[in-house]
Amino acid sequence: MAQPSTDQIHVLVVVPEQEPPVNPPQIFPTYRPNAEGIDLDLPHLSRDELVQKLYSAITGTNFVLLSSPAGSGKTSLLTLFARQYPGFRYVPIAFDSATADATMILSSHGVDICGKKCVIPRGELCVFMMDDCQRQYKDLDFWTGLIKGSSSWLPKHVRFIISATHLLETDAPISPVAFSSIPWKLAREDFLISDVEAHTCLALENGLPPSLRHPTFLEVIIRECNRHIGSLRVSINTIYAHFQKGDPTEHDLLAYYMSGAFVDQMARCFGSDHTTPTHPEHRKFLTLCLVGDPAYQPLVQKLSHDEEQYFTRLKKAGIVFEDGGYVKFTSPLAERYYYKWLFPVVDM
Repeated sequence: MAQPSTDQIHVLVVVPEQEPPVNPPQIFPTYRPNAEGIDLDLPHLSRDELVQKLYSAITGTNFVLLSSPAGSGKTSLLTLFARQYPGFRYVPIAFDSATADATMILSSHGVDICGKKCVIPRGELCVFMMDDCQRQYKDLDFWTGLIKGSSSWLPKHVRFIISATHLLETDAPISPVAFSSIPWKLAREDFLISDVEAHTCLALENGLPPSLRHPTFLEVIIRECNRHIGSLRVSINTIYAHFQKGDPTEHDLLAYYMSGAFVDQMARCFGSDHTTPTHPEHRKFLTLCLVGDPAYQPLVQKLSHDEEQYFTRLKKAGIVFEDGGYVKFTSPLAERYYYKWLFPVVDM
């Protein structure tokens, strides 16, 4: 065998094997107009039980509806689900604007509702994650064509998660009738966190600073939020921002947390477009909820048609609930927020 020439240089280049990323990228941005979700690069609750519940739903049917009040954690759930199950193909669609053409958007991804055909290749499960769908409620033809009119042409490997927030504002349209035919739904009760999860969230690295974690104060926060993750997260962020340059006592913390100034920061969770009800019966109804006058109880049995409509919106928005014919607020924070709205001269 001929020997290599002494004036030649042989270089062996070893290319290291490329490791696939441990986790897929975040499917939704951490911040969008009118919507917020978790940042997977920061400490967060894993919500394993809720993620598993969504997995069972989406692998069992073509459509799953996430329908709950603002701040429940719907966008965060979509993000957590995509991270937990990277083997699926995901198509994230965020309806940040009511003017978006939902039919055209789906068509650009291979689902042609007008032509009644789907060109998405078979193989892995393809999951459309449609967030903030309440902005498209007025497009009834779209929802009817997608949910009720697709059974004959939509392949089984294409699934849809429809995420929508219940809006309190009276000019907001109600959910399309087609939604009633979706058998798999995750509602407000499914998104509520336990007290253990609340304690865990408060103790995360991006939770309350250790110097602010007075036991009584933590219990008050958990009680006031009453299992609503959005209220808890807003509470943490607001308290941190208010006291980041100070050294407050537990009394200082409690005084601020129970103040009207703090309650004003909760609009993200309880509705930010409040105006004085146009009908005096609406104000009377909410006032009775707060005052709890026994002469008017049980209240639900005595509602007028207008009051019934407003009561229904309040329930869907996660503000009040019915308990044996009595109207109660879902959390002390919700009650304080509405008390300040109805009686703004009083600082609670």
